[in-house]
Amino acid sequence: MSANHLSEFPKARQTTRRLVRQSAAQASADRLSVTRDGHTTSVRGLSGAELSRNELDVSAHAALAALTGGLSPASVAMAALDWSLHMALAPGKALDLAKQCATASSETAQSIQFVHATQWRAARMCDDPRFCDDAWSRWPYWLYRDAFLQTQKWWEAATTATPGVERHHEELVRFLARQLLDACSPSNCIVTNPAVRTAAWRTGGLNFVTGMQHWFEEYLTRLFLNNDLAGGRYCVDGRPVALSDIEAPTFVVGTERDHVSPWRSVYKLHLLTHHPLTFLLTAGGHNAGIVSEPGHAGRYYRCVTRERGAPYRSRHDLLAQTAPVEGSWWLR
Repeated sequence: MSANHLSEFPKARQTTRRLVRQSAAQASADRLSVTRDGHTTSVRGLSGAELSRNELDVSAHAALAALTGGLSPASVAMAALDWSLHMALAPGKALDLAKQCATASSETAQSIQFVHATQWRAARMCDDPRFCDDAWSRWPYWLYRDAFLQTQKWWEAATTATPGVERHHEELVRFLARQLLDACSPSNCIVTNPAVRTAAWRTGGLNFVTGMQHWFEEYLTRLFLNNDLAGGRYCVDGRPVALSDIEAPTFVVGTERDHVSPWRSVYKLHLLTHHPLTFLLTAGGHNAGIVSEPGHAGRYYRCVTRERGAPYRSRHDLLAQTAPVEGSWWLR
C-alpha cells in the first residue's frame, strides 16, 4: 500500500454502499472492474464472494491510508523490526553510539558551566535555518536548540550503516525518525521558540490574532485559486507584492502526474522569478509524489538549481539533460 490510496478514500464509502446493493447475478457478469494499488484491472468470471472480498480489501486499505498518511503499518513494523534486531546484534555500533552520546553530554555540561563562551560558540555553530534568529543564543534557548541538534545527529548515526539491515528498511526508519524529531523541534513550540515569544511580547499577543486573521482572509484561495501573487495582486502590509519581489532561495516540487498543479505550469516559476530556484520533478501523482516515503519501487526524481542571473532552461531541456535519480527525494 502506498500514498496512492489517499486518493481512493472518497471512493471507499461508495464501494461499501455498493456491496449492500450487489446481487449474485451481478457477480457473474462477463467483465468486472477491481481496483488494486491505485490501478483499475478488468477481471472476468469473478464470483460474488470474490468480488466482495476484493472490494472490502480496497475499502479497508483506503480507510487505513487516510489514517496513517499513506504509510503501510506492516511496512513500518517490518522495517522497525529489521533495524532493531540488527542493532541489538551490533555491539560495535552500539558502543560508538554510546560514545557519541557521552561526548554530547560532556559538551553540554561544559557549555552550561561556561555560559558566555557557550553563547559565542552556539552562535557560530548555528547553520540550521530553523534556529538562525539571534534569540536562540540566549539562555535557555541555546540549550534547547543544541540538545535537539545533538539528538538529531545521534539518530542520524543510529539509522545509518547498521550491519545487516536491508537498505530500504533503513531508509524508512531514518525517514520516520527524522519526521518525528522535526515534529518535536523546539522551533515548533511557542514556549521554547524565543522568536515567537519575542514577537508576542512586542505585539502584546497580536501576532497570534494576526495569524488567525490571515487564515480567515482565505489567503490560500487568493494564492492558489486566484493566483494573486503571480499577478502582483497579493498585498502584504497594505502593499501589493509579486513573485519577482522574493529574494530568498526557493525550493519547488512538481510531480509528473499531478492533477492539482501540473508540473509544466509549476515550472513557469522560472519565468516569474530571478532569485535562486531549485526545481525538483518527482515521479507519482499529487499524493504519492509529495509524500514519497522511502521503500517503494519505481520512485525517482530530477533536481536542478537555477542560480541568480542564469539563463532560462526550458522544461524540455530539463527532461533531456537531467538524468533521473532512483529513490525517494526525501533522502537527497
